[in-house]
Amino acid sequence: MFPCPETGASGVYTGADAAAHIRKWFDDRYGDRQKIFMGPGSVVILLRGDPWEIRLPRIYGTIRCVVERDLSRYANEPNLRTDRQPPITNLLTLINDFPPGLAVHLSDEECCNILELFKHALDCMHAIEYVAGNPYIPEALSDIHASVRHIFSVPPHYGQSKWSSAQASEKLIKSFLKVKGISFPFNHDIQGLIDLASTGGMKPLEDGIIDKLQTRAAVRYGDEAVTLTDAVGAHHASMLVGKYVSESLIPA
Repeated sequence: MFPCPETGASGVYTGADAAAHIRKWFDDRYGDRQKIFMGPGSVVILLRGDPWEIRLPRIYGTIRCVVERDLSRYANEPNLRTDRQPPITNLLTLINDFPPGLAVHLSDEECCNILELFKHALDCMHAIEYVAGNPYIPEALSDIHASVRHIFSVPPHYGQSKWSSAQASEKLIKSFLKVKGISFPFNHDIQGLIDLASTGGMKPLEDGIIDKLQTRAAVRYGDEAVTLTDAVGAHHASMLVGKYVSESLIPA
């Protein structure tokens, strides 16, 4: 292996100089658009009434997750280690634009909630990705991502976020039905779809999940009030539906 110089020698297009010229071309052409987030998605958490977005990283191997109120700690923790100790990730550094002034004042309960939601969301998104080769799953993932974007848009659109979560859940359940060869109507009756899926062996959902998701198309136009809490609840519920669908398609 040869080191790649910062800039390639003028007129030289072999070896390390060729690599440097190629990198410069991409930097000039695409700039920061090359900084693509490669994780499975993100999850919204409410802290003291405000929404915050936690990025879910792509993890290979083992890491140690902590919630450290001092954001400067573990900041230089390497991604890879050679001492057989797993690298440490401070989950607060995965929250977009999280201010140190708020981090230092988080309660123990809030720190525990962040850790639990992170683990739950990562588990759900991995489960959905595991069955991404099935019909409608890529589209459902797109809806889940959209439900997050609508919460943080300016101005925020909580109705559109809830609608995206409901759409994601519909597609996830319909994916299960299609794989099982069960005919289904093309409507927005999530409870009806769940009832159909149960005939094909889908695991029953926890109580209250459907209530968080079922909504009317009117929410897209602002004709039906949706609160931030409603939108976040539907967002979390849609990921949980994905986990149930995945586990039902690929039982342990």
